[in-house]
Amino acid sequence: MGNGVVFVGAYDHNLYALNAKTGKFMWKYATDGGIASTPFHVDDRVVFGSQDRVLYCVNAQTGRIQWTCPSGGKIFSSPRVQYNHVFFGADDGVMYAANFQTGRVAWKTQAEGPIRSSVCFGDEQIFFGSNDSHLYALDIRGVLKWRYRSKRAIVSTPATHNGIVFVGSDDSNVYAIDTQTGWVVWRFRTGKPVWSSPTISENVLYIGSADGCVYALDAKSGREVWRYTTEGQVTSSPVVYTGGVYVGSVDQHVYNLDARSGSLRWRFRTGGPITAAPVIADEVLFITSTDRLVYALPI
Repeated sequence: MGNGVVFVGAYDHNLYALNAKTGKFMWKYATDGGIASTPFHVDDRVVFGSQDRVLYCVNAQTGRIQWTCPSGGKIFSSPRVQYNHVFFGADDGVMYAANFQTGRVAWKTQAEGPIRSSVCFGDEQIFFGSNDSHLYALDIRGVLKWRYRSKRAIVSTPATHNGIVFVGSDDSNVYAIDTQTGWVVWRFRTGKPVWSSPTISENVLYIGSADGCVYALDAKSGREVWRYTTEGQVTSSPVVYTGGVYVGSVDQHVYNLDARSGSLRWRFRTGGPITAAPVIADEVLFITSTDRLVYALPI
């Protein structure tokens, strides 16, 4: 999403650009594989990964290719741009840092399993999870500072707040880990694996679980504030906006929950399970569903 344009990747191998106000098709760019990676818009460019093992950078207005960066594995990790570099992981177990202007790889760090988590940034640190069950902390040169081992794969994308990095794991836990030492501050157990990525607002962490619940946890202590039960797995990642928590569920609904109490404000039914995270811009919520539609919902 950027400059009035919605960018959507699809398993039909295409990245689509749609007018945010009307939904009108503007352009599409074809790759040689499905696109599960979430596009990242910055300046006049959009970067995204494909299962064809290539990271693409295209012009946001025209869809014309600017550069490509090949990797050694399928790309499910969503790229992030910081320090004039693009950071992304791949199924070859490598975290790549590529120059944003040229696409040339500046450095790469090897994990022990596929990287489907995306990076988040701390104080000159980079955090990401891997299917090898570890949460990694690197400095901005790609040097390993520490890693923490959970009991199963980490596909959740971490988030940082007040010197703590938060992440979910396939072992059903949400972890809070000190960003400097890699020591666990607290852990909270849900009923099933956590693929959803956390978001923090006003010292409360919001996250979904495959047990069908959306959880609100005290970010300092890990104490449960509330939970809301949907009728399907919650692999979508919540977004907090003006007192509401917006999230999708495999039960085909988009939910708006009260951020303080967890009570239902409204829900909207689509034609298929929702695994994508919503995006909010200009008082409109944008979300995709496996019914192959893009929805724009006024909030």
